[in-house]
Amino acid sequence: MVLRYSAIAIATVVSVVNLTAGTWVYDSETKTLSDGIWTLSATVAKNTTKLTISGVTVEPESISDLDFTGGVTGVDGSKTYTVTGIGREVFSGKTKLGRVVAPHLTSLNRRTFLNSSITYFRADSLATVTYADFRNCKNLTEVYLPKGTTVQGGSDINHGAFCDCTALTTVYAPLASSIGVRSFYNCDALQSINLPSATSIGTSAFEYCDNLEEVLLAAEGASIANKSFASAVKLKSIVPGT
Repeated sequence: MVLRYSAIAIATVVSVVNLTAGTWVYDSETKTLSDGIWTLSATVAKNTTKLTISGVTVEPESISDLDFTGGVTGVDGSKTYTVTGIGREVFSGKTKLGRVVAPHLTSLNRRTFLNSSITYFRADSLATVTYADFRNCKNLTEVYLPKGTTVQGGSDINHGAFCDCTALTTVYAPLASSIGVRSFYNCDALQSINLPSATSIGTSAFEYCDNLEEVLLAAEGASIANKSFASAVKLKSIVPGT
């Protein structure tokens, strides 16, 4: 495989999904958060109104979205909360999860959506996608991370943030500078990716992306590790950004 640098502009088309925001209510006594469909356990950071989801108490019977755009109201209506964190493995293996929109989310904590049925993810404030957060999410097609700077990977194949997301076609992360080891390993529906701020691409980051044809990286100084694009048999060009 011969990689060529060209002046081709890679177009990135992202569907910015606006869901019908649910009415979320937080009960500080039971430490539960509910929209009448999902019931989640959650805690409030001390002296703040920031919620971190720590578990799923009630999962719906059919595929349902999670939309935190409208914020969260306390049971008595006296406070408004925002969901800023989701804990480790909270939605791992959940089979009734559809689209997730969380504009105030700032932290995940590893394997958050691992093996789940999630189809779309948008987090306007999230900077870092952590180890295996979306690994093996076979229904995930689009990811929207306008402030994302880091996609973590790891030495083990199971650590790649989006490893084995075989339906993933669109990733919007214009500020992402670091793409970790095996981050997009075996994302074989991915045809092009626009990462104009990326300066570091880890080992095997896009290995076995069988349909990947074009990649856009930072204009200068991008470090591309060994086997970053191994077995990406259709790859035609790596395009420096402008």
